[in-house]
Amino acid sequence: MKRFIHFANDEKFIDKAYDEFQQFDSEVESHFTIFSNNSQLKHIHFNCTIVKENYFKESGVEECLNSYDLIIIHFLDSRYFDLLKNKKVKTKILWIGWGGDYYWLINTLNKFSIYKELTRTNLGIKDNLLLKILKKFKNRQKVSLLNRINYFSPVLEEDFLLIKKNYKNFRPTYIPWNYGNLEDHYQSGLPINGNSILLGNSATATNNHYDVLQIVDKLNLSNEKIYIPLSYGEKGYKERLRNYILKESHHENKVTLLEDYLTLTEYNQILSQCPNVFMGHIRQQALGNIISLIYMGAKLFFFKESIVYQYLINKGLVVYSFDQLLENKNLLQESLLPETIHKNREILIQLWGKKINKEHTARIIRL
Repeated sequence: MKRFIHFANDEKFIDKAYDEFQQFDSEVESHFTIFSNNSQLKHIHFNCTIVKENYFKESGVEECLNSYDLIIIHFLDSRYFDLLKNKKVKTKILWIGWGGDYYWLINTLNKFSIYKELTRTNLGIKDNLLLKILKKFKNRQKVSLLNRINYFSPVLEEDFLLIKKNYKNFRPTYIPWNYGNLEDHYQSGLPINGNSILLGNSATATNNHYDVLQIVDKLNLSNEKIYIPLSYGEKGYKERLRNYILKESHHENKVTLLEDYLTLTEYNQILSQCPNVFMGHIRQQALGNIISLIYMGAKLFFFKESIVYQYLINKGLVVYSFDQLLENKNLLQESLLPETIHKNREILIQLWGKKINKEHTARIIRL
């Protein structure tokens, strides 16, 4: 029997990873090791080993890790550099990326920016070719360390292709794998019934809120309520955006800021009131929300350069760009046809359903 060791933080997605690998408990022993300073974990609900931040610096760690057939890293942060530097560890490594842990490999790509113009202006973000060249030069040593990794599972293959375009010497082999499946985790069962708009998913600048609110200006909305989720992300950015909406924008009467944590039931109730969803990310982000909302039958709008938008369009899903909306403002009032919703759901299950996810996990076990 094979033996895998998983390393992760105390995060909500790890339960889904555990469930996925437990399907193959007759073929592989999966041991989960969680970094935490607390003996009681918040998000993880299965038996696991809890270790301190300096685990990879402890004596004898090489012998332990070499007893496994595969090391799986869930979200790679700086603590893993001690593992990657350790030449005594011979076990193969799979990195399951979340986006936030690998977009520094894409941000320095020429003619690519995760921030739109108004967001850059309002936040004073500098994004020019010289800075990108300097950042890329500084990244060289970290990229060489990443080449110790054998396999890489980003959220979308498009992310992997962008990294390869930016760093020709990036060696890890692409392996598809995602957390959870559509049937068990993304269906709320609620129909869309309302005329509200959901804008973004978090208090992070990569939502490009300022630029999306400019589009809202051009739409001349009448009585549509706009929900903006801000319950997690960056505190400083949230306060700055809140002040902008209340003092400088024209939307303070229409906007409801979701600043408190909601239960899944409460959040799904709000989603069910939003037939139109504005996602301003250029980078891959909020994919779980996007999948769930498409499945529910909402219309989703993106900037045309959005990586997720391009991916969904290429897969045959019916989603829209902001350019299309500005050309035809009636799109907001038009519901998706039942056959379009059905087609979208079929494609989503092919991409993120239980069957394909099980195949991806089986492939990892066969490596």
